[in-house]
Amino acid sequence: MSDQEILNLDDPEVQKRLSMTYWNTLSTAEKDRIVAEVQGDYKKLNQEVADKNRLLGSGVGNQTLANILVGGSNILVHAIDRMSLGMAGTVTN
Repeated sequence: MSDQEILNLDDPEVQKRLSMTYWNTLSTAEKDRIVAEVQGDYKKLNQEVADKNRLLGSGVGNQTLANILVGGSNILVHAIDRMSLGMAGTVTN
């Protein structure tokens, strides 16, 4: 039984496959525990990937500080573009 099957328990094909395995013999509480564990593992993995991407993109590991820096640079870019009456964007394009 794979993690993908656990994450797609609503799929009729998956339900049919799992009905012929030990999954069918587990209690509801045990099934819920396994599903929560797998979902937690994937959530943690996705968070780690997002942290690494943010660190690579902004050079800052702290999410709040990275958001402030990225937002601040966007404000600065838009302010310069507005002060130059859109010429910077036009020249770049």
